[in-house]
Amino acid sequence: SYIVLLGTGEHSLEEYFKYLAGKYPEKVCVRLEYNKALSKKCYAGADMFLMPSKSEPCGLSQMIASRYGTVPIVRETGGRRDSVRVYSTFDGVGEGFAFSEYAAKDLYLAVLDAVKLYFSDPDTFHTLKERCMVKDFSWERSAQQYQRMYHEVYMAGHSEGITFQEAFENIRNLYAENDTKNRQNHPERYGPDFRRVIEIELVIA
Repeated sequence: SYIVLLGTGEHSLEEYFKYLAGKYPEKVCVRLEYNKALSKKCYAGADMFLMPSKSEPCGLSQMIASRYGTVPIVRETGGRRDSVRVYSTFDGVGEGFAFSEYAAKDLYLAVLDAVKLYFSDPDTFHTLKERCMVKDFSWERSAQQYQRMYHEVYMAGHSEGITFQEAFENIRNLYAENDTKNRQNHPERYGPDFRRVIEIELVIA
């Protein structure tokens, strides 16, 4: 197995990976630069993509990796929690790996799970790669979900119309129900301190 690092970041981390590349030149390759053409080759040539960011300044990289069939390993923050379904050996669903706490041990365990599957069950790992490539990240899919939600809000009201307070309560209840289902289906994604913040913008025409 090999590690390829492309990009820039904190000086201490850059120096550490330069040290690793010097010590293990046959295993570690480091390019501390922005290189769009090379990034595409990294995405396409890798089996796994590691994105352990503390925050989410940009949530596109795991999606780009998926398009190339590169299985993502991410820290669950921001949109990465929604864009990467964690693979479960229990029911076989999911197409990637993740960890929630920003800690080296949790990152290590997520990578270990991915590497174990890669070597012990290559057929299943290949299935994950195929799922990544066909995953729908389009706005059309998101728009359809919002359309269904707003239709449910409308149908929950009265035929002659509903008040703003009633509409707001319906939307809040739908979000709460969805959040409860997600917690039940994916308990590993929600730590004890997790709180969801929902912002609703009201436009009156």
